[in-house]
Amino acid sequence: MHSKTSIFMGIGAISLLFGAILAVVTMLIRQEMRQEIIQRDARILGAITTMLAEDAELRYGNINGSHDPILIAGEVGILAAGLEGVVGISLHDSEGQFIEGFPEELLPLPVIPPALADEDTTQATHYYEAMSEASIFNSNELSASQAFVEVVTTIHPGDTTILLRYWIEGDNVQQAFRALDARLATQSGGSWLIGVIILMAIACYYSHRLNERQQELDAKNSELHEVILDNDMYAKSSALGSIAASLIHDLRTPLANLQLAINDPDQASLVIESAERIQQVINDIVMIMRDQNHARSLPYSWQDIAAALSNSFQDDRLQITGEMHGEVPGPKGGLILLCLKQVIGNALRASQAASPVIVTCDQSADSIRLSVLDHAGGLPEAAKNSLFRPVDGQLAQGCGLGLMIARQIAHSINGELALLRSDENGSHFVLHLPLCILKTQVVANPA
Repeated sequence: MHSKTSIFMGIGAISLLFGAILAVVTMLIRQEMRQEIIQRDARILGAITTMLAEDAELRYGNINGSHDPILIAGEVGILAAGLEGVVGISLHDSEGQFIEGFPEELLPLPVIPPALADEDTTQATHYYEAMSEASIFNSNELSASQAFVEVVTTIHPGDTTILLRYWIEGDNVQQAFRALDARLATQSGGSWLIGVIILMAIACYYSHRLNERQQELDAKNSELHEVILDNDMYAKSSALGSIAASLIHDLRTPLANLQLAINDPDQASLVIESAERIQQVINDIVMIMRDQNHARSLPYSWQDIAAALSNSFQDDRLQITGEMHGEVPGPKGGLILLCLKQVIGNALRASQAASPVIVTCDQSADSIRLSVLDHAGGLPEAAKNSLFRPVDGQLAQGCGLGLMIARQIAHSINGELALLRSDENGSHFVLHLPLCILKTQVVANPA
């Protein structure tokens, strides 16, 4: 779902970017085409003006042999003022000074920039979207603003430069602008819509493909999860099977002693000892089954393991420190808890009231090391060599089958439980686990 959302958010961003680019391009095209529309009328007027000037110069030369540029320009102005759409025309000398206007009411408008008098400049145009006639004609009457086009062109009668300034009604140009805007809006909007449809089609296609791949991945993950659960169940069953076999083996001795005591009435103490041993084995079995029944499927972090141990023992002497950069899958995390409980339980039972039991987690590049350190004065020398055997493993106040069970559990998850040190200062047990036991690994901060 997150991937689909990201795809469509990306499509939305691309659509907005495409729309912005299309708008910029459309504005540039609009500006160029508006100028082309204005220049179209200017080119027509330029051609007509040149034709009228040549015709007037020829006529005046043939009639009276005069080539007065002012007379010729005036003739051109009179004729050009009658063209359709032309509301006024003014004549200016090469310096831009006003000479004459047609009709006479035309105001002597501001001086034309001298650059327009250059022989290389044939014409110049400007569009006024809203201008009052009072800005052009000498009139006291108020008139509404309207569109005008200003066209400046040149003629050269008798090698003299004369500037002609036309004022043309801008209604046609304004209508052409509106038609242009409508056409560009339709074209650009259609182009954007087609582009968005294409992008959406591509997005839908890849979203569908992504959904198919996600379903395949979910199916593979489900299969993998089932395999992992099967493997964990096998490991757990193997560990519990080995433990059960050892427990059953350990029951044989007290059961045999009970049988002897039945035949010999003087063996009452043996009956009591055997009954206590059987009760202890049963308690160990109940504890194991209870812990396994309450094992969770969620992964364990070191904080989860520490909280579970603290909650299980509720003993102020228990101190838990260290960190683990990752999480252990639920079933294996439960087995780690069970293993540590056996060792910690023995350590707490053997320790004095104010003697701490310290549990530490250290992680290296290839392994995890869980340590249990007590200050109970150490183990007897005779017990160290057979510490993990169910027949002889005995500590102060009895260890039951705890250490044997703990080692069996450690082996079931490819770990190893060992006694690192035991002397007058106390005992130090270490559970070594491979780093691959972590479901997710987090790189530790080098700092």
